[in-house]
Amino acid sequence: MSALEHCGYPLSGDRLKNVPRGFDPADPAAEYLKYKDWLVSRHYSDAELTSFDAFLADTAEAVLRMEPLRCFFNDALTGHRKNPFDPSDWE
Repeated sequence: MSALEHCGYPLSGDRLKNVPRGFDPADPAAEYLKYKDWLVSRHYSDAELTSFDAFLADTAEAVLRMEPLRCFFNDALTGHRKNPFDPSDWE
């Protein structure tokens, strides 16, 4: 999934043991279908938290990297396609 790959942060969340009924376990997306919820996050070490300005810049970068994934889910749920890199398309 390109939105998840673009994000670059690990995916976590509660998972099922098996692919939901009706889906092919051999499908390339089968592992993603096992998730009950999806969570991506950026963790900071103590050493990374020594400067507020650096933290703010890094957090802004992290949000921009995660935005395409948020748009992907919004698009899937609403059926509206948006440009994840155009802030005027953000809700």
